[in-house]
Amino acid sequence: MEICLLENKLFKYCKTIGVLIIPIVLWFIPIDKSKTAWTLCLFKNFTGGNCYGCGITRATLSVIHLDFAQAFAFNKSIVFVFPILFYLWTRQVISEWKKTCP
Repeated sequence: MEICLLENKLFKYCKTIGVLIIPIVLWFIPIDKSKTAWTLCLFKNFTGGNCYGCGITRATLSVIHLDFAQAFAFNKSIVFVFPILFYLWTRQVISEWKKTCP
């Protein structure tokens, strides 16, 4: 019984740490290579045009690198998307922290 509780608590700590380091991991992704990389967007691959979501990943990485002008150039909807992502991440961090620390 104690081993199960210990494993469960260890899993909770690892999950909390994992959620906390997501922005740090994203900071180390080089944004320069993503500007010229091949895209997975089916709409862009078939039509050659941009969809409404094109560039949002690069824009998010640019915001994390504090390059707001480049983020806005990649996709203007980053103004709405990033605050929502930040809210969801913060809510998840708080939720995980409350589960881990009784």
